[in-house]
Amino acid sequence: MHSKFVVFVLLIKILVESSRVEEPPRPEDQLNVAGIKNDLNEQYLRETCRLPVGLESSYLFDESFSASSYYDEETRPRYAKLNSMSSWRPEIDNENQWLVINLNRIYKLTGISTQGYPRNNFFVTLFRLELSENGKDYYEYAVGGVPQLFTANMNSYTIVKTEFAFPQIVQYLRIIPLEWTQHIALRVEVYGCFFSASVVQFTKNLLVKRKLLSHKTKCVRILDLKNVSFRFKTERGSGLIFQSQGPTGDYIAAQLKGGKFVLNINLGSNSYFNGATSIVVGKVLSDNMWHTITIDLDGRRVTIVLDGVSKTFFTNGQFTRLDLGDRITFGGTDYHQYKGIDVNLNFRGCLENIIFGGINIISSFQNGRLGFDKMGILNFQCLPPEHVPTTISSYNQYFEFTLTQQILKAEALSISFNFRTWDETGIIMYSPLQEGNLFIGVYQGSLYVNIVGNENSPGFVVIGEGMNNGNWRRVAITIKRNFATIIIDGQVYPINKFIAVKPSTKYFIAGSYRGSEDLKVTLGFIGCLRKIYVNNVYLDFQKVISKRTYTSDEFTATVYGGPRIDACDIIDRCSPNPCFHKGVCFQDFNDFHCDCSMTGYQGDDLCHATTNLPSCQSYRFLNGTSGTKYIDVDLAGPLPHFLVYCNIDSEELGELEYIVNPRTNIKVAMVDPSTYMSNGDVSVTLSTIKYDSQCTSDRYFYCEGITDKEHYNNGASFQHRRSAMFFPPVNGARALEIFFYFRTRKPKGVFMMFSGRNPNRKYNYPRQRDRMGEFFYIPDGYSDFVTVHLTDAQTLTLSFRVGNQDHSVFAKFPKGREISDGEWHQVHIAYTIKDARITLDGVQYPGIFEPHVFGYEELSLDEQVVVGSDVTQNNGFVGCMRSLIINGVLQDLQGRATLRPGWMVKPGCVGRCDNKPCRNNGICYEHWDSFFCDCHESGFGGYICTNDIGASFSEHSFLQYTIPPKERMYYTIDTIRLGFSTKERTGLLLLVMSQDGSQYIRVEMISSGGIQVIYNLDGRDNFLIDENNYINNEFHDVLINRKERTVTLRVDSYPTVVRTFNAMTDFQFRNPATIFVGNQDTTQTGFIGCISRVRYNEIPPLKRAFEPSTSADARTNIADINDCKQIPATLPDFVRPPFFLNWPNETYALPSGKLTDFNEREIDRNIIIGICVIAVLAFVIIAFIVYKIFSRQGVYHTHEQPSSNFMMDNDTAIRYSELTGKIPNATTDNEIFL
Repeated sequence: MHSKFVVFVLLIKILVESSRVEEPPRPEDQLNVAGIKNDLNEQYLRETCRLPVGLESSYLFDESFSASSYYDEETRPRYAKLNSMSSWRPEIDNENQWLVINLNRIYKLTGISTQGYPRNNFFVTLFRLELSENGKDYYEYAVGGVPQLFTANMNSYTIVKTEFAFPQIVQYLRIIPLEWTQHIALRVEVYGCFFSASVVQFTKNLLVKRKLLSHKTKCVRILDLKNVSFRFKTERGSGLIFQSQGPTGDYIAAQLKGGKFVLNINLGSNSYFNGATSIVVGKVLSDNMWHTITIDLDGRRVTIVLDGVSKTFFTNGQFTRLDLGDRITFGGTDYHQYKGIDVNLNFRGCLENIIFGGINIISSFQNGRLGFDKMGILNFQCLPPEHVPTTISSYNQYFEFTLTQQILKAEALSISFNFRTWDETGIIMYSPLQEGNLFIGVYQGSLYVNIVGNENSPGFVVIGEGMNNGNWRRVAITIKRNFATIIIDGQVYPINKFIAVKPSTKYFIAGSYRGSEDLKVTLGFIGCLRKIYVNNVYLDFQKVISKRTYTSDEFTATVYGGPRIDACDIIDRCSPNPCFHKGVCFQDFNDFHCDCSMTGYQGDDLCHATTNLPSCQSYRFLNGTSGTKYIDVDLAGPLPHFLVYCNIDSEELGELEYIVNPRTNIKVAMVDPSTYMSNGDVSVTLSTIKYDSQCTSDRYFYCEGITDKEHYNNGASFQHRRSAMFFPPVNGARALEIFFYFRTRKPKGVFMMFSGRNPNRKYNYPRQRDRMGEFFYIPDGYSDFVTVHLTDAQTLTLSFRVGNQDHSVFAKFPKGREISDGEWHQVHIAYTIKDARITLDGVQYPGIFEPHVFGYEELSLDEQVVVGSDVTQNNGFVGCMRSLIINGVLQDLQGRATLRPGWMVKPGCVGRCDNKPCRNNGICYEHWDSFFCDCHESGFGGYICTNDIGASFSEHSFLQYTIPPKERMYYTIDTIRLGFSTKERTGLLLLVMSQDGSQYIRVEMISSGGIQVIYNLDGRDNFLIDENNYINNEFHDVLINRKERTVTLRVDSYPTVVRTFNAMTDFQFRNPATIFVGNQDTTQTGFIGCISRVRYNEIPPLKRAFEPSTSADARTNIADINDCKQIPATLPDFVRPPFFLNWPNETYALPSGKLTDFNEREIDRNIIIGICVIAVLAFVIIAFIVYKIFSRQGVYHTHEQPSSNFMMDNDTAIRYSELTGKIPNATTDNEIFL
């Protein structure tokens, strides 16, 4: 009674407390949480340089926006501001339109946003971006030397923001739309922060020295090279940037050499180790564009970041500190014989923000601190170039200049110009002289000068080499009577031949020559030109391009084809080297190529995919022969290929007999490559090979301990179209190599899918149709993908999307042959940014695809790799897969399947046929998610060959079956099986006769009720008799086996009767041709009863007599077969009905019993999981009720800031309290006591 009263009181208290209205916080205690969060967010954006520059807020004046054209007054460039009421629209929609934004000062930019036209559905979907600090020379935004295209909008109102891969230091932006919807329309905002720069411009013989020696202690300074950084800009390919050396031989020297950045460093040498190390990065850095260098020295580890591309090196020797002397020089040196200096020129160009040893060198020098000296006059600003470059990008772009008649009076011809090119051949200038024609250009990488049609000309002259290396080259040519000089980059090449040249007024710059002369160079120049003078007349391209036709006091000129002014669009496509495995990269203006001839990897696909196979078993699979072969155990991985001897004829699976040294043909020993192939440890390489004189036995396998069994057998079975396994993402941006084996009987299914969600690409194609018309599904948000899938029974397809381009490569079997034949197939896929190919069972199917007009795009694959299906897990591969190698790494299919057994995946190649579900000699065909029993050669029918096929025979019933000629042969072994039931004591069960009737086997009932077997193979009857009485109308199973002269007879489980005939008895049964069942002659009384499951060897005559395909070979008076005395069959637990029956018109009844499969067990499992979830929810609800009933509330006082519960965290609340100066008041809070 007392307990009930307590519970009642508690319930009343709960009701009262729950109805109490809590007093709201006082207004003065309220905190603008959103405002605080916005302040903190703005602080974060400011610190990370991600705040808007202010285009939207009209920070920039209207004059800061300019464009190629505009449509009307309401679409002027000034409206190209984010969220404005209009936008910029050009007058004409084409790829020659541009929008320029002048930020009025230099910024460090980190991103850009775009919108479309707010009043209509006009927007840009793709654009390129060019940047500049001075508005005269622009460069294209690129990452790792690859120009980047920006994916913009999918509608006119959504803001699409793209962050740069690394900050850009610029003042001018030029946006060039490439693709759009309906019309070009742009609204823009950029993000970044002010950039503070300390800059110095070095000219000839100018340098800065900083003293490192402490005047008080005279100790050697150990230089801190943590995060040394600077920016530089130059058009000279060689020059010393900084240098220092110490008294112990340590030194560091940074320089440009041939347009490359070279860092020579020595941390110390001794008699055992030479510590001199030379590090080279970049390739064409003398392009007069800004480049950013960061150097980090951590012990022997040196990391250099050039324009966002990082490379790590290790210095030689054993020392880890850099001990320098009393000075370091910047911009050059007064003595070029110091250690580590490879050039004899000082740096000429601009250096900015030199951070060295934690000190800003330039600002410290300007402030007169830290003991700096100088030689010469320094200019603390980087002056813009006097002449801007012009880009000639096609053969139909050229200039035609007509100079004044004054030039005809000159007795000499003087021509000078600067050029950059990657192309080996091209005409830079052509002039029809008064006598003959003058050609100047590049031929096979050398400077080419030729005067054609002048008897007094020296012919053609080829000077210099490597003129097409992408660097700026300075050329000056002077031709006088009897003398000519050619100066290339300051080096003079005199020509002492009789020359008579009369200048002309006509000069063609670039463009192909279409004259009749037999020239070595006829194609036009492709590259960049600037500073072109003819007899001191400056050929001003900028004025000509702006007017199309321009006339001055010195010349009249016309431009054709639209060359590009104020930018040199040459791209260094070979730096960093895109070729894998030390392939040699070479390029022209539009493309690059890899020379893979010495690598062992495939040609124009970046030398990524190997030309060899991973194992001897792979050669065996393709019907190779034994011998020495190159194998590459990790395919595209870092390990090199090596020569082995493969014993293809061995019974062992892919046994590697021994490894061969290709130079000496001596057998060598090696560790098992599977150990470092599977776990990615590449520390064990071919350098560990040791010559083994003891490796001379016949079984070299023991010596090496190397085999590919483990790798070859690593597989998994996918037993449902929703089966899948997941692996970590792979780096397949530029290249992807896939190797695997598979077998299946399904004509469609996805083997694997690689995918990515690149935030800079906003493509959203939920449903995509490939070129074969097959649908596969790509969920929202996936930008790039690669899928390998079966399109139909004859076609294996590689489909991929890069950016906004979809491609497919097909491997198609010839007609009459299917990939889904249940046999093993070998697949080798090689994808690169340039091409893709499939090698299926040794046959290659290439698929070269054209890049985007503005360059190749890299794949963005940052999601998990789905193996066995696509990302939707609805279109999966059903079958077995093994030996999956992706980019050189063996994927552990078997291990992953063991860990995730519930994903309808089993380790190893395990199918439904492994449990031998087909009975009575039925042949099982694997489908992995099901199976098919071929009962054609069994005496049984039904799904698993357990349906007993029999017929009732009367006294005159018979069946005669003629064996097709192609199935007739000589038998020394026989197997006969049949079943019967009868009440009569006589009758023929089975008779098998040769074509001439001279040989036969006869099985019949005898008067005692037993069974008699007669073998007559040589004219004499040989008897085998079972005396047991089987005349009981019960079913009996008979099995007869013969091996040569020995015959066994077993009925049911009775003892087996055995007899061996005379040794003189013939044991060959030659060409049995006819089988009789029940009777041989209708005039005689035959067997009366039921006969079933009749089979002679592989021939079931009773069954074939009633099959549509074989009934023509039978003659019978039996109307139909029926079920007489079946034996009930029990199906395996996992069996389910197949997708098709044995024959289209089969009428045999399936045995009774429950048919279950994996799906039904899955449903049962889901029911159990649902019950468990309901039970857990019920427990939570009960616990909550108990908590409410048996809890009580208490009151306590706290001095915690009242608004702290609205803050993001405690630190923010404390910071607010300190800033406001408010002392928290005591407040009352509720607390629950249990």
